Amino acid sequence: MKTPNDNIKIWIIKIAVEEDQRAFRRLFDYYYPKLINYSRYLLESKSSADEVMSNVFISLWKNRSRLDKIDNFDAYVFRAVRNKSLSHLRDLHRLQITKLNIEESTLTKTVHSPESMLINSELRKVILQALDKLPPRCRLVFELIKQDGFKYKEVAELLDVSINTVENQMGKAMSELRNSLKHLRFPSMAKKSISK
Repeated sequence: MKTPNDNIKIWIIKIAVEEDQRAFRRLFDYYYPKLINYSRYLLESKSSADEVMSNVFISLWKNRSRLDKIDNFDAYVFRAVRNKSLSHLRDLHRLQITKLNIEESTLTKTVHSPESMLINSELRKVILQALDKLPPRCRLVFELIKQDGFKYKEVAELLDVSINTVENQMGKAMSELRNSLKHLRFPSMAKKSISK
């Protein structure tokens, strides 16, 4: 009697060697329910998860000739969904940051004095430079927690690391930001320290 793993191996060989679309459809039907739920969990959005799933299966079809060389297809396809989901989150985050920066700059121009605008601009520049210096994983952890509002446990699950690792990465990010900010001297701060 064939197990699901036996069927998967047969489908993968048919896809890789014969470019069998029916076998690909069976593979899709078998994995889609599991993978879409996983992607929805990571993205908290049905439409984003659908987009990720389309990208994953398109990529699988484009690289079909190499599928039979994958030792653990189950792990491979889940990792692909996780990576595409995280990439989607990063892209979405960049879009939101850009949108917020545009809105903030519009508000800043109408509400603040030239001095406070300069301070805000300099502060933003220093923070972004400090974040750019962080290793990619450390920066991602910082952004997921501080900008996207994820909890440490959620980030640990999302990135498939321990909570300790998330705490260490956050500590490193906060330390780098503190070091970058402690050397700043703004005109209004200088006046206060001189008058004392």
